[in-house]
Amino acid sequence: MEGKSPHKQLKRDIWWILRALTYDGYLAHAEEENPITLENKVLLPAMGGEGKLDVERQRRILHKLEEWGAISIAYRGTKTDILLNVGSFDEIYLEFQKIFSDSLTGQTLTFDPKTGTISLGKKDCKIPYKKMEYYLVERLFKEPIGNRVSETTLQESIDFLGESNDKKDRRIYDAHSRLNKKIRSRLGIERLVRFEGTHYWIDPSLPTHTPD
Repeated sequence: MEGKSPHKQLKRDIWWILRALTYDGYLAHAEEENPITLENKVLLPAMGGEGKLDVERQRRILHKLEEWGAISIAYRGTKTDILLNVGSFDEIYLEFQKIFSDSLTGQTLTFDPKTGTISLGKKDCKIPYKKMEYYLVERLFKEPIGNRVSETTLQESIDFLGESNDKKDRRIYDAHSRLNKKIRSRLGIERLVRFEGTHYWIDPSLPTHTPD
């Protein structure tokens, strides 16, 4: 993104689009590298309590993201397919996340495996013990932040009581989606756990620390 210096409002709108493309139901499509299909008249809906960008504004920003190589766009009649180009999209997402992460300044994200609590400053999010989300975050926080952990390693770390590998992979993926949604709601962090191919990791752009 060298040489690109959009003004403040444009930056805010781009950040809205980047987050909207990985919000709730779209997250699964994005991380499984499947196209996100949108209605041309609506495109991306509002997120939670946030407002919504008008369609023409969205379309201009989506085309800008396509110019930057973050996404690919295809039109099918009344629908628009958007495919996230994982490497480029993540690079741009992280750049804008840093721009808008002032609320994290001076705060440290921690995980206490004894209580199952993820904390950011004065905010806490308790992960129920013996739930899949707990086992996932416990294993990921054992690694240096940003280190990728394979599905195979996670399977070996969690007792699945004889389930098939396909079912194990699905349960891990579903747990990561639920965890991200809960953390987003409680702590305001867009994506704590990132996923690509067959690997999971804690977002290295966060000010993270694991208790000794």
